[in-house]
Amino acid sequence: MLTAETVGGVDALVAPVARQPLSLTPDALRRAFPFLILLDAELNILEVGASLAKALPLARAGRSLHDVFRVTQPVLSRDPAHWLAEPGGLCTLRPIVTPQMMLRGAVEPLADGRILLLVSPVFASMDHLNALGLRFSDFARHDAVTDLLLMARSMQMAAHDTQRMARRLRERGDQLNAVLDLSIHGVGYFDPDGVLQLNNTRFTSLLELETERMTGLRLAALDEHLAQRRAGADRGRLALADWALAGSPDEPIPLCLGEADPRHVCLRLRQTHEGGTIVYVQDTTREAQIDRMKSEFLSTAAHELRTPMASIFGYTELLLFKSFSPEEQRSFLQTIHSQTALLVDMVNELLDLARIEAGREKEFRLAPTRLDTIVARAQRAIAPSAARHDLRISLSVGDAMLMVDAAKTHRAVLNVLSNAVKYAPNGGVIEVTSCREQHAGRAMIGLRISDQGIGMSAQQLERVFERFYRADPSGEIPGTGLGMSLVKEIMELQRGEVTVRSDLGAGTCVTLWFAEFANPAAPAASVGANEFMNAVDSITRS
Repeated sequence: MLTAETVGGVDALVAPVARQPLSLTPDALRRAFPFLILLDAELNILEVGASLAKALPLARAGRSLHDVFRVTQPVLSRDPAHWLAEPGGLCTLRPIVTPQMMLRGAVEPLADGRILLLVSPVFASMDHLNALGLRFSDFARHDAVTDLLLMARSMQMAAHDTQRMARRLRERGDQLNAVLDLSIHGVGYFDPDGVLQLNNTRFTSLLELETERMTGLRLAALDEHLAQRRAGADRGRLALADWALAGSPDEPIPLCLGEADPRHVCLRLRQTHEGGTIVYVQDTTREAQIDRMKSEFLSTAAHELRTPMASIFGYTELLLFKSFSPEEQRSFLQTIHSQTALLVDMVNELLDLARIEAGREKEFRLAPTRLDTIVARAQRAIAPSAARHDLRISLSVGDAMLMVDAAKTHRAVLNVLSNAVKYAPNGGVIEVTSCREQHAGRAMIGLRISDQGIGMSAQQLERVFERFYRADPSGEIPGTGLGMSLVKEIMELQRGEVTVRSDLGAGTCVTLWFAEFANPAAPAASVGANEFMNAVDSITRS
């Protein structure tokens, strides 16, 4: 039975909303909360309200709360300390045998260690209420005390729900901010007045905005900033606010920002229902570079292919329609053969690049190979085209053993030698030397190839491994611009590297670095690409 001491725990709830003293008795509390539950310090039921006893006969004195109800709030409900931690905290109960009914209210710890649950039922429909044998008369009767108690409890629960929703909104906002900051694209939101309210860090970096200027940034100021940053003839305002109103959400605005090191971005604008503007920024620099390289390659390839094909076509036409001496015929055939060989080399380079890009380089033939063997094979292959050059080979560590794919390594060395010959058209000395050095704790063998050719400027050297790039601006030196990119791919696949030094007009020095092989007795093996790289690591470190 409830006593006056029991009722004392809710005095603080009534006082703020009462304008005059009220007599709050146990009967008044029962009338206000006919579904209340009184628990002892061990969460056993001491008493329940009359209406709850009618609807749920299992909820009776002596039973444990968790035998009758599934408690969803507080979450850590098995420990009484969690019920006492937050006086007035929200409580949610569902009867185990009648899950369609939910009891919701507040927890009121009492001075003697008992816990009073001031709960009321929540039903999804009238059918659920009728199924439990309840009538409207079973709910709180309307009198001054009851109305004030319910008003106080409603205000407290409303405040609790508001705090909970605010916390969830903050958590949701933090999650969205984290997602935006991890995005590789930029996002900014301008309110209906055109003032920036939200953006991620990528938005700032892609549009080259100063962080200290982001606070209060207006859409018109962004428009002015982009107008100043746009390259060349494209300079001018975009009228972003008008674009957001009139443009299609999927209609991109391509921009090139900067002159020396241009950045290509693509803007998409969308108007929100309340009149704000969302600006979405995508970095398209890589795509622009690829398009440029493809255009340059098509132009270069067309020029390079046309020259040998024109020679082949012209000489075969002469042989078909005119008579020549055997010596002249042989000369024509030699020219046709050399031009055909050039075409074959170009096609092979294109196929090699395509296989590497498509990931079809799946088989590598590993075998212990002496450095001087690799160089000797490349020397024989380059000898016909290097007749005008003085090829000097001095290998101080020629007997060094390398665990490599011999065919691909030969291709890499031959590409470098071919460049030394082509880019020194007036002849000169080509030196091939070797050395042994420690790189990152590993013994590395360096094969250095130096020429006295046209060399490269610092800007050209930065692009030496770029596919389709050629340092010769005249176009008179044959090639596709794929050779050094293939060398880099081959060396990196074998856990090696390639370094280049060059001075304009003074020649170029290319060094191929191989991991030295420490176990020449190991057998050859055929493995896949991943296994190949792992095997090279384990073998060269043994």
